[in-house]
Amino acid sequence: MIIKSVNGTIMEVVKIEPIVEKRESFNGTVNRRVAVAKNMLQDISGLLFSFKDEHSTSNIFSPDEGKLLIGNLQREVVEELLDSILKNGYADLSGYSYQPCEDITKLKFDYGKSEPYFIRGFAATMGLECPMELNPFAPAQMGNISVVEDDGDYTDDEPKTAEDMRKDIYCLSDKYTITQLANMNEDELSDILKGIESQF
Repeated sequence: MIIKSVNGTIMEVVKIEPIVEKRESFNGTVNRRVAVAKNMLQDISGLLFSFKDEHSTSNIFSPDEGKLLIGNLQREVVEELLDSILKNGYADLSGYSYQPCEDITKLKFDYGKSEPYFIRGFAATMGLECPMELNPFAPAQMGNISVVEDDGDYTDDEPKTAEDMRKDIYCLSDKYTITQLANMNEDELSDILKGIESQF
């Protein structure tokens, strides 16, 4: 499957997932909730693309992490894109006028009445809720969730990688953006993480 991406780049897609999104007001703030759709009967409003990336890396903060989320689309547009990919093996995402992608919290969502938005890389899956990875033709699998047992090799003394520290800081503090964390070295990350952990 091939798509012409937001900036005109031709990319090979390995998986496309329809998403649902909702905004909820609570205690004076608006919370964004986004999830992979359980079925096509839901209010589908976007697509999550996973790309084949020859330069793939385990660093989730890498800009070529291989994910692209297109949101705030009308349902009809989502269905047209899916049909085009299914029938032709191709879809063009470059013809839309997108919202500026500077701050996820400022992205407008109104089921496609205004411009769509896009989010790339690590941020595209931040907070994404996914249904259990079940075979839709095998309902007997429900509830049979495999658990990975601890092999006993990990200890608390084992040093954390830069990626682990970035994840921990991002989850524990709202003071740093993904871009700021991606530009920090291990020493800077370690100092910040120690400061955050000392508060608990």
